[in-house]
Amino acid sequence: MSDLLDTPATRSWLVDAIQRNSNGKFGKLVPAVIWSDARNEAGKLLVPIDPEKLVSRINGDPYIILHNHDPGKPKGQIVESAAFETIDGKRFVAAVLGYYEGR
Repeated sequence: MSDLLDTPATRSWLVDAIQRNSNGKFGKLVPAVIWSDARNEAGKLLVPIDPEKLVSRINGDPYIILHNHDPGKPKGQIVESAAFETIDGKRFVAAVLGYYEGR
């Protein structure tokens, strides 16, 4: 899925989003695909969520990234996201992950 991040619109958005979030709060900012319209053999979405709703939720209240799903061990946040579509119609959500330490 990392090839999804290599579209012109996504690259441009990631450069701007990383710049917006380079405020020193995070030790490392990392781009990622956090949702795609990948489907199983029956044609159903692997992750059945509306990408626009996901983007709205993340951008309204960033998701916490936990170490081993332990709420007592936060590692960072999904700080910003945006929905995209490739030329051939693949839909996905790109995001910037902010890690508190430079891992």
